[in-house]
Amino acid sequence: MADEKVTISRRTFLAGTGLALGGLLGCATAMTYQATVVDGGISLTRSELQRLGGTDKPIVVKADDLPDPILLIPIGENNFRAVSGRCTHLGCHVRPSGNFLVCPCHGSTFDLEGQVVRGPAQSPLEIYPVKAKETEIEIIIF
Repeated sequence: MADEKVTISRRTFLAGTGLALGGLLGCATAMTYQATVVDGGISLTRSELQRLGGTDKPIVVKADDLPDPILLIPIGENNFRAVSGRCTHLGCHVRPSGNFLVCPCHGSTFDLEGQVVRGPAQSPLEIYPVKAKETEIEIIIF
């Protein structure tokens, strides 16, 4: 049994390679915002978000007081969702990849609302409340 060969078509191989590379390129473009937790939340100015590349792509928010990153995801005009960057399977950090959040450890995939699309994760990502104000975005941590 150990000597059995598995063959795949060239098309299948190239399609799989393209998906993997697309995922890598998708996560390579996520900008990171180094924040500070103040009074149980994180405030990001809209001007700083624009400087990081705009408000139309997910931004990875990190802070010394947070064990895991938070993904700030734009949803429509002037609205945002804040999702934990910690995979609910084994705790690896998920990465934005197109319209999904993907765990690089075991392939769990979540939609931009934090819901599981593909396992092995069974539970959705934690969602943090967001207050979108005229000049800033506030993520409520605790």
